[in-house]
Amino acid sequence: MREKLHIMAVGAHVLDAELSCGKTLAKHSLLGDKITTVAITAGENGHPAEFTKEEFRKVNTEGGKAFAEALGGNFICMGYDDANVPESEEIYNAMADIIRKEKPDVIFTHREGSYHEDHFLAPKIVRKAVRRAGFSDSEYPAHRVKHIWKQSGTSSWNATDRL
Repeated sequence: MREKLHIMAVGAHVLDAELSCGKTLAKHSLLGDKITTVAITAGENGHPAEFTKEEFRKVNTEGGKAFAEALGGNFICMGYDDANVPESEEIYNAMADIIRKEKPDVIFTHREGSYHEDHFLAPKIVRKAVRRAGFSDSEYPAHRVKHIWKQSGTSSWNATDRL
């Protein structure tokens, strides 16, 4: 019998991970695996003219939550400012705490080298957080992630890090 996994998908914005690996997450949900989606930002700066930034943040966050709930999973929005994701110790530590608390076996995230600054930073944040999560220097016990899968193009995934 197959061992159940905990799959975490980390996107720079709400619905980045859901749109890029949603079918894979749905498959794992059907296999009985636990699903967690994490958005670093709510993607609020991309709001259409008929929405305010705050309204769009709410709409996106509700969409991310609905997606995760449809898969029997959990949604986390870190709440950083869209198009202003910091490259800082604070965000690395915050993501490490999410990893320690959630205990994923596998993390999916953006590919390296994206032109979009938030997408560019997401795999770096994940990589640094995964390393930090392996040490216990917070209220949560240390946790080691088995694999990080990064999007290699528009729809395929590569296991670039085996941990």
